[in-house]
Amino acid sequence: MTAGDYAFFSVNPFDSKYFGDPSWYRQSDSDETNKQAREAYRALMTIQLYSEKSEHYDQFAAKVKEKALAEFGYDFDANGEQVNSFVTAFHDAVILYALALNESLTEGANPRNGTDLSHRMWNRTFKGIAGDVTIDSNGDRDSDYSLKEMNADGEFEVVGIFSGATKAFTMLKGKTIDWPGDTVPLDTPKCGFDGSGCIEDG
Repeated sequence: MTAGDYAFFSVNPFDSKYFGDPSWYRQSDSDETNKQAREAYRALMTIQLYSEKSEHYDQFAAKVKEKALAEFGYDFDANGEQVNSFVTAFHDAVILYALALNESLTEGANPRNGTDLSHRMWNRTFKGIAGDVTIDSNGDRDSDYSLKEMNADGEFEVVGIFSGATKAFTMLKGKTIDWPGDTVPLDTPKCGFDGSGCIEDG
């Protein structure tokens, strides 16, 4: 199933070892087993929440790490952890609430009216800690997602980004998808999904 007839997609929303290690390499496995796993992973792509990295984001992440170590004794770096999307989402949720509350107070509305405050958050786009945050007409966030693929070094890297606001997928400049079998798999395998299309008579 990894010879080129199929491609596989894994949805791992958060880029964090806290949710498990999706790597093909296992220290306890033999070299041959790891080699086979790495070859099989050519057929795998992962989808994750996308966070736009910037100097502003790096400064925020550094402060989170400092506070976590000082107040809770948790060392992100020692545990090989990065600041994940839960933290940035919480930060952006507070900003969104503050924007709606400020608008409510400016217009003389009742700041204790939760329904009014909630509706003021809808149909809004603002700059969050990791990029633009867009809330649609239903009050749902239009999230951005990254498509990751294994590179020549055996590491997964971002090759494309899906924008929740525009519903458009864009490949990153200079990036391509290394399809198993060196070509895009057919929508339906030549012999069908169960092989019944290639059964010989008699």
